Amino acid sequence: MTKFLLTALLLPFCALNASAQPTKPSQDSLSSLISGEFRLRYEGVEQGALAKAEGLTLGSNVSIRLPEKKGFSGLFEIEDTEIIGGLDHFAVPAAGANLGVYPTINDPHVNEVNQAYIDYETGVFTTRVGRQRIRLDNQRFIGSASWRQDELTFDGIKLGFTPTSVDELSVYAINKRNRGAGRMADVDSHDLLVNLSHRFAGSKLTGYYYQLKPDAAGAAPMQNLFSTGIQFTGQTRWQNMKVDYLLEGAKQEERRAATTHSASYAQAWAGVHSDSSVARVGYERMGSDNGEFAPTFPAGAHHLVNGYADKFLTTPREGLVDKYVLLTTSLWGAELGLDYHDFDTAFARDGNSSIGSELDAHVSVQLSKRYQLGLKLADFHSDNLSNFDDTNKSWLWVTASF
Repeated sequence: MTKFLLTALLLPFCALNASAQPTKPSQDSLSSLISGEFRLRYEGVEQGALAKAEGLTLGSNVSIRLPEKKGFSGLFEIEDTEIIGGLDHFAVPAAGANLGVYPTINDPHVNEVNQAYIDYETGVFTTRVGRQRIRLDNQRFIGSASWRQDELTFDGIKLGFTPTSVDELSVYAINKRNRGAGRMADVDSHDLLVNLSHRFAGSKLTGYYYQLKPDAAGAAPMQNLFSTGIQFTGQTRWQNMKVDYLLEGAKQEERRAATTHSASYAQAWAGVHSDSSVARVGYERMGSDNGEFAPTFPAGAHHLVNGYADKFLTTPREGLVDKYVLLTTSLWGAELGLDYHDFDTAFARDGNSSIGSELDAHVSVQLSKRYQLGLKLADFHSDNLSNFDDTNKSWLWVTASF
């Protein structure tokens, strides 16, 4: 299937180039079409009574861009994750590896085509066909989950319409989600994504409808999910500082053969930016349908929200309320960050709604244009009555790009 897809994608471009006058590209033009990134990362996880998980992996991503020709262009990208030094002491749920022995580190060995698509653009219409990265708005509902070595991408078709410089409509028809834990976690689906936005001076209003229908619907993440929402973002000035903000409200339905559940989703935050620092305070609430269902995000970028410890990749049925403060500053050429989260459930089961709290920190240093060094720490502390284990995570990585 993959070979057929790649052949179908590349044939139109090859035909266009065959009809053009052959030229010998310069070394500079060839190098400008090829890019890549290599990320060597250590991850350690201590969780409850399980043995400490440790992993050392090298994630590689190399892409070649197909230059524009008569409205057509494209991209071909491969990715690879290798275990270094045999340090793979971790669980991988999709593969059933080491379950109940180690905590999860979702970076198994994998090599695959990450993206392979052809674009066609004419006037106000654009089309993209093939395997592609999709990042809509803040990636809460639809994103690429790029923190893991194996990125989340989608097989399908995008139709874009930009009738004016401030209006944009994007429609995606998806038949497969290439999830971030190797081929074992991939999901065949019939997904429909619709995103419509209008820009004002200093702000943006977005409405969306996301239909996620896996072919084998059942337990999470194999749920039929229908999400409808609206988001308003913007920025302004206050005493020589930039202030940005976000307001969002949505409803998500889960439809099964015999039952339908629905719950609300809400998010709001505001941030203040100085020359070298950012402070943000926020609130996110995934409601609950009487403790039976809460909004969940199987096609979103989870690591960007609800703490670095990734305790809520699947939302508890009782829902989740996250009250947080994020602080970031630059000092001596390094970016420093400190985040605090307080977690509760939206539905109080047996009179208890408290889950716990989390403190996160990160440091990243841009060693040069091509090299970056980073460190992250996460400390999740569970309340005594919650079903979540205390968890500590650490990451140390170096990235090289070209």
